[in-house]
Amino acid sequence: MGKAMNKEANREINGETNKGRKLRFTMVFFLLLVMFFAGVLYGAVPVTGADLWNLISGGENTAVYRILAYVRVPRVAGAFLAGAALALSGAVIQTVLGNTLAGPNIIGVNAGAGFMVVLIGAVFPAFYTLLPLAAFLGAFITVMTVYLLAKKTGSSKITLVLSGIAVNSLLNAATDTVYTLHEDSLLKSSAFRMGGLEGIRLQILIPAGIVILLSLLMVLMLHNELEVLSLGGDTAKSLGLPVSFYRFLFLALAASLAGAAV
Repeated sequence: MGKAMNKEANREINGETNKGRKLRFTMVFFLLLVMFFAGVLYGAVPVTGADLWNLISGGENTAVYRILAYVRVPRVAGAFLAGAALALSGAVIQTVLGNTLAGPNIIGVNAGAGFMVVLIGAVFPAFYTLLPLAAFLGAFITVMTVYLLAKKTGSSKITLVLSGIAVNSLLNAATDTVYTLHEDSLLKSSAFRMGGLEGIRLQILIPAGIVILLSLLMVLMLHNELEVLSLGGDTAKSLGLPVSFYRFLFLALAASLAGAAV
């Protein structure tokens, strides 16, 4: 009888937990919608709901239509996608590496993506289409370097963070070197170095958004494996999970998210 009561109590607690989680997700989703429409409708030029519907329905090509299509909507959508990508990338990296301090901006993942983009822009300025691939390779090589370096020098969490900070500093110094040696060719890329949303256009947003959404979908589909991996390598192996494969896969997805955001 006592076991039955415990099961009933656990069932009630889990039910309340699920209800609370659904309520939080609903509130956050509603808040995101409010923020999206606020970012699109409010600005130096007043925009109405009718103007937004004119954009959605592909109506008259007015000045407000062009402001929405080429300025506000790409910037707001880019902010949402970049925020989601960096947040999920950080969560995946922290889970895989077992360290809550291992964010993409701390251990050099963002710096690696930025360095490769700047390097391609300096060496191959005509190959603009290579920039997404360069960002992914820079992010992925960086996260794997930090992981292998920390694994070789020590297994403590502080070793991982210190290794990432060292790699981050080296990559930032390398980026400064490229800018110094190729100042003329990279003069128009100073906005990229500082970061921002003013340079976002649909031809940049669409491919990056596709990568982010596909990577996000894959992480959501593999959330059970990620939860098992969070228990630790030995525990995950005892549960039958191929740790090396999923660790490599999740780090690749995190690099894709961070690279696309950068």
